[in-house]
Amino acid sequence: MENESGFENVFMGNSAGYHNKSGYENVFIGTRAGYDNNTGEENVFIGNYAGFRNTTGSLNVFLGARAGELNTEGHCNIFLGFCAGRSNIAGESNIFLGWDTGAENVSGNNNVFMGHQAGQYNKTGPSCIQLV
Repeated sequence: MENESGFENVFMGNSAGYHNKSGYENVFIGTRAGYDNNTGEENVFIGNYAGFRNTTGSLNVFLGARAGELNTEGHCNIFLGFCAGRSNIAGESNIFLGWDTGAENVSGNNNVFMGHQAGQYNKTGPSCIQLV
């Protein structure tokens, strides 16, 4: 664990929040949840590998195994469900609800995908709404 100046964090699970240095007010629960978080703040990642690659992303809520797994700098996202927003790297202000929703979104912003695999193949498209 590398925590240097981070405060008011809760990390539960094998290697959860392992690389956190100065991130604060985060809750990471699950195996390697928030593993690479460095300066990200006010995130909630619950599920194995949820928010795994997050480094600077803040104000995110990822619930479900592998939800937001590859997110590094995306902010203000809500991903609920197995693999929801899994490939998101820099997308912001997205809401993905359901198994595999927005799974391949990389940098799309302001999207709402609801239902099994909704928006699964959207990579960069902005301001899309898809309900399945």
